[in-house]
Amino acid sequence: MLAGRTKQEFSVRQGIGCAFYCALFRMVTFGSGTAVAEVFYLNKKKVLPAKASSAAVVQYTAQRIAVGVYGTAGFLFLSLKNRQLLGKYHTYLPAGIGICILIAAVLLTISVSKTAAGCIFQAADRAAAKHPKWKEKLEKAREQTEILQQETRDLFLYDRKRLAEIFLCSLAKMTCWYLIPCVMLCGQNGISFDTVLPLTAVSYMLSGVIPVPGGFGSVEGIFYLLFSPLTGQGAVLSAILIFRFAVTFFPALIGAFVFFTE
Repeated sequence: MLAGRTKQEFSVRQGIGCAFYCALFRMVTFGSGTAVAEVFYLNKKKVLPAKASSAAVVQYTAQRIAVGVYGTAGFLFLSLKNRQLLGKYHTYLPAGIGICILIAAVLLTISVSKTAAGCIFQAADRAAAKHPKWKEKLEKAREQTEILQQETRDLFLYDRKRLAEIFLCSLAKMTCWYLIPCVMLCGQNGISFDTVLPLTAVSYMLSGVIPVPGGFGSVEGIFYLLFSPLTGQGAVLSAILIFRFAVTFFPALIGAFVFFTE
């Protein structure tokens, strides 16, 4: 959807290939190379780097917002249904929600606001004053950022239908992910679907505020803390392993095939 704005012949198959390509690099770089891989793949398909960067930023922002909306809805639902399902962590969850909102707000500000970007580059210019070699790189980064912001503003201001479609796709993606633990945990100790799904959404949302590369370890840790009192250690550990395999390792295997065949 995003690449098709600037390159009409970019196909759905290529978009899916890009997603699996990124999944491979997400695993091998522990999350740090995902955006770079996306820009590189799109650039190979003749999408300009700045426009590819814009697509990566918008996609990531849309997903972070979807995760926050889903997790907040899950928290509110569980609070109304039975606050005890959240255990002793209930009082800390609003802070996690606030951090998620802050992350999304920062991403949106950098992507759209010239003032915020200007402040960042002013600080970078001062830091680069004693390093002449950095100035040329900063100028290139400034040019790329201007293109990035223009593309992002155009999408947010003039192509809201596409933006809504991207957001809905992100919600659909997260729903598919959150259904995986439901298969493993529904029925364990009487726990029901309408508990597993929202609690998974809360777990994944909170994992995003922990500064761990690619979310490796943070998802598993929070998932274990929230679910083990309800389902027991054995069941929750099995669900964690299946979830990690399904959302990380299996897509990376397909991504390896894309990498060697593209």
